[in-house]
Amino acid sequence: MIASKRRFVLAAALAAFSVSAVGQAALLPPEEAFRASARQVAPGVVEIAYTIAPGYYLYRERFSFSTPEPTSRVESVVMPDPRVKHDRALDAQVAYYAQQVVVRVAVVGAGERAIDRQGSRVRRGRCVLPATDAHLSRIVARGDEGMISLNNVGSAGQALHYFSKDNYYTQDQGLEHSEWFGNGAEHLGLSGQIDRAAFFELLEGKVEGQELGKWVRNEETGEKEREHRPGTDMTFSAPKSVSLVAEIQGTRDVREAHEAAVKKALGYIERELAQTRQTEGGKTEAVKTGNLTVAMFRHNTSRELDPQTHTHAVIMNATRREDGQWRSLTNDEIYNAQRVIGAIYTSELADRLQALGYDIRRTDEKGNFEIAGITREQIEHFSQRRAEIEAALKAKGVDIDDASAQQKEDATLKTRARKVDVDHDALIADWKARAKEVGIDFDAIQAKADAQRAQGGVIRDDKLTGRQAMEFAAAHLIEREAVVSKNDLMAAAIEHGAGRVSASEVQRAFDKLERDGDLVKLPDGGYTTKKMLGSEMWALDQVRAQKGQTPRMMEPEAVAARIAQAEGRQGFKYSDGQKDAISKVLTSQDRYVAVQGLAGTGKTTMLKSLRELAQEQGYTVRGMAPTGAASKVLARETGIATDTVSMFQIKERQLQKDIEFAKQYAPDFVRKAEVWIVDESSFLSQRQKAQLDHMAEKAGAKVVYLGDTLQLQGVEAGKPFELAQKDGIETAYMTEINRQKTPDLKQAVDVITGRDGLQPGQRLTQVALANNARAFAFMDKTGMVREVKGDSGQLIGAVVDDILKLGKAERERTIVITAYNEDRRAINAGVREGLKAQGELSRSEDTREILVSKGWTRAMQKEAQYYQAGDVVRFGRDYQQIAAKKGEYMRVAAVDAPAGTVVLKKEDGTTIAWQPKKHNKIEVYDSDTRELAQGDLIRITRNEGEFKNGEIARVSAVAGERVTLELRQGKDVSLHQVDLSRNKHWDHAYASTVHASQGATQHRAIFHIRAPETESEFKQARALDNMAKVFGDRSFYVGATRASHELRIYTNNKDVAAQAVAAKQDKTSAVETLRRHEHAAPTQDKNADVTR
Repeated sequence: MIASKRRFVLAAALAAFSVSAVGQAALLPPEEAFRASARQVAPGVVEIAYTIAPGYYLYRERFSFSTPEPTSRVESVVMPDPRVKHDRALDAQVAYYAQQVVVRVAVVGAGERAIDRQGSRVRRGRCVLPATDAHLSRIVARGDEGMISLNNVGSAGQALHYFSKDNYYTQDQGLEHSEWFGNGAEHLGLSGQIDRAAFFELLEGKVEGQELGKWVRNEETGEKEREHRPGTDMTFSAPKSVSLVAEIQGTRDVREAHEAAVKKALGYIERELAQTRQTEGGKTEAVKTGNLTVAMFRHNTSRELDPQTHTHAVIMNATRREDGQWRSLTNDEIYNAQRVIGAIYTSELADRLQALGYDIRRTDEKGNFEIAGITREQIEHFSQRRAEIEAALKAKGVDIDDASAQQKEDATLKTRARKVDVDHDALIADWKARAKEVGIDFDAIQAKADAQRAQGGVIRDDKLTGRQAMEFAAAHLIEREAVVSKNDLMAAAIEHGAGRVSASEVQRAFDKLERDGDLVKLPDGGYTTKKMLGSEMWALDQVRAQKGQTPRMMEPEAVAARIAQAEGRQGFKYSDGQKDAISKVLTSQDRYVAVQGLAGTGKTTMLKSLRELAQEQGYTVRGMAPTGAASKVLARETGIATDTVSMFQIKERQLQKDIEFAKQYAPDFVRKAEVWIVDESSFLSQRQKAQLDHMAEKAGAKVVYLGDTLQLQGVEAGKPFELAQKDGIETAYMTEINRQKTPDLKQAVDVITGRDGLQPGQRLTQVALANNARAFAFMDKTGMVREVKGDSGQLIGAVVDDILKLGKAERERTIVITAYNEDRRAINAGVREGLKAQGELSRSEDTREILVSKGWTRAMQKEAQYYQAGDVVRFGRDYQQIAAKKGEYMRVAAVDAPAGTVVLKKEDGTTIAWQPKKHNKIEVYDSDTRELAQGDLIRITRNEGEFKNGEIARVSAVAGERVTLELRQGKDVSLHQVDLSRNKHWDHAYASTVHASQGATQHRAIFHIRAPETESEFKQARALDNMAKVFGDRSFYVGATRASHELRIYTNNKDVAAQAVAAKQDKTSAVETLRRHEHAAPTQDKNADVTR
C-alpha cells in the first residue's frame, strides 16, 4: 500500500520555446496557472487533478510520471482524451487540456511521485515553466450534499448489464442488493429482490401481454418498428457525512434511514406525479394514475471509490390506468419536480437521523445538511466526485449552486470515471485508515447519538408548523414571480423547514391554504396568492377608474402649434412618435398615460420638450428611474428633478404626511399640480406600481409611465407596465428608431422590432419580439456574428483579444455585454491582464475588499438560519434597542439559528445580538476581493453619496486607502476622492451584464453569447426554463440595440445561439394567466402513446 503521508513532487520540464518579449511577469505564476492536488483513491491508485486557469493549457505530450525510489514503479496511467489545436508558436498541431484534467496513476510500491507538465498561455504562444512544489494541497470541495439525479435509461440490455454485479464498482454490489417498489410492482406480484427476467421485460415495455410504445417507420428499411423508452434512473445520494457513518462505521440504522427517505420520495412521485397521456374528444391531457413500478438498487461507493450511500431507483416506463390498461409513463412532471423530490428525501432523512439521536447542521440555503461532529475538511477528504462535477460546470461558466438539474446531469455523465473492480473489504479497511488519519471520531458521534436517542431523539427548540413553512415559501417566491408552480412552493417550504417540519405537514398546510383561498390555483396549474392577484386586479381597475379624472394641461391645437414652433427654432423635426407622446400626455384627461418607446427612439428629446411645456402651464415635473445612474442621466439630459423610484416614494410619503399636518392649520391649502415621469417602467414591479398609483391618486398627480415592454423586466414580481398597455391605458407609441446609423445595423434592429415589414408611411403600433432568430441570421449573413468553436474559455479569450486590439479611445466608445456574471468577471480579468501587459494599467495593484449583494428576498433576510459567518449586514435605519445606526455595517460572527439570533461584530470589535425578524430594514452582502490599480475602470454598485449605482469611473490615482476617481457625465469630467476602506460597493467595469447595459448607447457593442455547447443541451435547458432566466429574447434585444455604428456578436455555437435568442424571457402575471386560458383551444398530442 502507498504510504498515507506522501509528497507529490512537480518537477520542472524544459521549455519548448522561449517566453515572448512581454516577459514572464505578464503571466500568472505557475502555481496559480496550474493548481494541482493529489490523493489516494484506492490501494495502489493515485489520482492527480490539475485546475487550469482561464486562458492557459497543458500539453498532453509533456506529461510524464516516474517514481524516484527503486522500490516503486508506475504501472499504468489513465488520462482523458485531450483536445487538439494548432499552436501558432510551435506551428504544429498539439494535444492539450484546459480548465481541468484528472489523471489516475497505478503505482507498485511506495514513494514520491514526480510529475512533469508543460503549460502555455492560450492565444499568445507564451511558454510557462512548471514549478517544483513539494507541498500539494488536497482538492477543496464541499461535501456531496443529499441530492437526486435523473437520467433516461438507454436500453433494456444496457440497464441489465449496468446493474448486474459483474459491472459495478465493487465485487458485492448488484442484484443481491435490490428491491421492487410501487403499486405497479405490487399489482404484478413483484416484491423482494429484483428478478432479471422481469426487470428486462419491463424495460422492454412488455407487461401483462401488452407492448408499450409507439410504432414508427424505419427510414432505411421502410419497416414499422416499436419505439419505447425503457425507463428513468433516479439516483438518491446521501450527504457525505451520512455516507461516512453508514459505510465506514457500518451503522445499519443510518443506512435504513436513507432507504426510508428514498421510499418517501418515491411515494410522493407515485401519488402526485405518476401520469400518462390520454386523448378524449380530440383533446390530449395528462391524467394521474397513482402507480409506479420501480427497481431499487442499493450501493455504497462512488466511481472514485469514495464512500457514497446511494440508491438507483429505476422507474419503469409503464403505468396502469383505472381501466386496467397499461400505458407509457409521462415523466415530464417528474423532471420538473426534481427539486421537490430532492427536498422530500433530504427532509425525511433529516427527521429520521434526528430521531436516531444524530445532531445535524445546515450547509446551505436549500436545506442540505451534514451530521454534526464531522467537519467540512474531513468531508472534503472523501469528496472527489463533487469536485469533478463542480470543475466541469465551471468550465462552462456555471456555478454548481446555480446549475439546473439538467446541467448537473450533463456534468455528472461527462465526468464519469471508468469502473474499477476493487475488493470491498480492502476498500473499507482503507476508508477506516483514512478516516482515522483525518481525525473522524465515529465512537464519540455514536455515543452522543445513542444518548439522545434514549431520550426520544434530538429535541429542537425551533420547530416549525407546516403553515409557517408554506407561508415563508409563498412570501419568498412570490416576491420575485407572480405565478409559481406547486413544485416550487413545496420545495421552498420543505427546504426552509428541513429538520424542523416534515414534508407531510407541509403538504397538509399547502392543501389547507389552497382550500382557504390564500393560495389561488390558476388554470395553467400555477399558483399565486390572494394578495398578488388582488394587487394586479386593483391596478388595472385603477387605470380604468382614473380615466377622465385630470384636466388637460393643453388643448390639442395649442400643442400642435408649440411643437411646430419648437421644430422651427431647433432646426429638426420631431418624429411622429415624439409628437404623439407629447400630445397625448398634455391633452389626455386620464391620470395614467403610457409611452411605449422602442430602444433609440429619442425619448430623452421628447421628455425635455414635455417638461418645458408642462412647466409653462404651471405644473411641477418630477422624475424617477429604477437605478441611481439612470436617474442621474435623466436629470442631466432633460432638466427634470429625478430620484430613484425607491427614494421618490420615501420623499412622497413624507411630503403627504407633511401636507396632512399643514392642513390642520391651513385647511384651504392646495397642492400645486404635478406630473410624474416614471422612466424605464418595464423595470417596475407590481408592488412598486401599486404604491405609485395610490400615491398619485392621493396627490392628484398625473403619471407618465415611459418604457419599452420589449426590454428586460425587473427583479421583483409582476409586469404592470405591459399589463396596463394590454388593458387599455392610453398609450403613445414611439417606434421610429434613430440610434442605429449604419444600414446593416439599422436593418437588423428593424427586423427585431418588426419595422422591416412596414409599408411606406405606416407606423408600428404593436410591438413584440417574434423575429429574433431571423434578425440573428441577418446579422450572421452581414458579418456581425463571429463563431469561436471550443470551450467557454476560448470564447472569452476571443472577446478579450478583440477588446485589447482596440486603441484606448476606441475602447472608450465600446460597450462589452454578456449575460452571465461569471463571464463578466472572466472578461474583466482577461482585459486587465492584457492592459497590464500593454502598459496601460499599472502593475502595482492592491487587493481590496468589495461587497456583493446576496440577492436575498425580504423573507430570507428575516431568517437567522440563512446567515453565515463573514456575511456583511448594512442597517437601513436606526435601531436604538440594539445600538445599530442607519448606514452602519457589521459582520456576522456567529449564528444561533434555533434562537433566531445572529451575533454581529462592529468595526470597533464589539458585538451585538441581533434578531433579523425584529429589525429587518437591512441589506446583506457577501465579502469578496478585487485587485485595483491606477487606470482601472470600475462600476459603482450602490448609491453612495455623490456616486450612483451603475455609474462608471476611472481610477486616476491610488494613495493607500484613498483613490481618485474620474467620473464622466456627458462631456463633463469630475474628480472625486474616495476612501475604499469604507466604500466597498464597486467592481471592475470592462464588461457589463445585459441588465447593467440597458439604457446605454455606444458607438460599438461587443456582445458575448455563450450558448450550450450542443443543441440537445439547449433544448434540455429550455425545457426547464433555466437558460431564459438569464438569456433569451429580451436580453438579445437589449444587447443588440446598444450600438449606434457597429455590433460584434461572439458565440461558441451559431446554430444554438440562433435558437437561444428566441427563448421567451418573461415575467409571470396572475391576471394574464387567467385571461390567456379564457379562450384556450383543445390540443392534440402528436406523440401520444399507442399500445398493442
